[in-house]
Amino acid sequence: MAFVHLISTAATRNPPRWDRIQALRALERYAAQDRFGVHHVTADPEQAEIILFVEAHHDDSAGGPFFEWIFRHQLYARYPDRVFVHCGMDRIVPLLPGIYPSIDRKNYRRKRMRSGSYLMIDNEHLGNSPLSTIQPTILGSFVGCARDVEVRHALLKVKHDRLLIKDNGEAFIGAVKAKQTGTIDDMKKQYVESLLASKFILCPRGKGASSIRLFETMEVGRVPVILSDQWVEPEGPNWKDFSIRIAERDVAKVPAILLEREADWPHMAVAARQAWVDYFGDTTIFHHTVEQCLDIKKLNHAEWLWRNVARLHLLKPANFRRHIKAR
Repeated sequence: MAFVHLISTAATRNPPRWDRIQALRALERYAAQDRFGVHHVTADPEQAEIILFVEAHHDDSAGGPFFEWIFRHQLYARYPDRVFVHCGMDRIVPLLPGIYPSIDRKNYRRKRMRSGSYLMIDNEHLGNSPLSTIQPTILGSFVGCARDVEVRHALLKVKHDRLLIKDNGEAFIGAVKAKQTGTIDDMKKQYVESLLASKFILCPRGKGASSIRLFETMEVGRVPVILSDQWVEPEGPNWKDFSIRIAERDVAKVPAILLEREADWPHMAVAARQAWVDYFGDTTIFHHTVEQCLDIKKLNHAEWLWRNVARLHLLKPANFRRHIKAR
C-alpha cells in the first residue's frame, strides 16, 4: 500500500490556473473510483511515498517546457526523491521520473519512466460505452487533423473505397477560434460516429509519438492501427492481441494489411475494449499509475545521478533555445 499526494503546479500558482487542472481532477476522480483499493490519496505530502505532479494534459505550456514550475516548487525542494510527474506534453524532455504517454523511444529509459495513457478524454460522446451494437461497415478510418505531421499527410494520399480518410483540422480549429460551441460538439459527435462505423482506426502519431485517438479507439471497442515508429507501448496489455502496428514508411500498404486482417477484427475489438477497462479505465488507471511509479522508485537507486544525466537533453540546440526562452 502507498499513500499518494496528487498536485499540479497550475493549482499552486498566483493566481491559480484552474483551466489547466482538468487532468488532476480526473485522476482524483479515478482514485475515488479505484476498484483495487490498495493505494490511497493523501492531502499530507509528508505522509506520501509518491508526490505526483499532473501536468500538461491540456496545454503544453503548463508546468513549463522543462518543468520549471516543478523544480521551483517547495515540495520538490523538500522531497526530490518522492516527486514524479504524469505529463501529457507532446514534445517531452524527460527531466523527471514518471509517466509520459508521448515519450519517444529514443529518450525512453525504463528505470526512470514509463509510457501510459492520457488522463483526460475531451469528448463526452465517447461516454465510456461498451462495445457498440452498431455493425461497422467501413474497413478503416482516420478523421482528424493532419497539421504538419508527415505521416498524417502521407495517410491523406492513401486511396481505397473501403477507407474513410478525412482531414477536418482547419474546420475544427476555425470553430474553436470562433467559439462555435455547437459546431465543435457536432464535429466531436461525428468523430465518435466514425469510430463506431469502422473496424480499424488509423492512429498516426501527432506532434508527439502517441495520440489520444489510440485510447479512444480502445475505449469504444475498435482495433487501433498504430502508425508511429517512436511510440513506446504502455506496460501491462498484450498489444499484439488487439492492435496492428505499421511502420510509418509503409503507410501505402495500409489497405492491403487491413484487408488481410479483416477476419481478425471482431475478437481484436473485444480484446481492445477489455485492455482499456483493465488498464486505462476509470476504475483501474489510478492503481496502475501508482504501481508504475513505485516500480520506478524501486529500480531507480540514484535519482540524483539520473537527474543530472537527463539535463544533457538541454544541450541539444532545439531544446537549448526553448530552455533559454522559458527562463
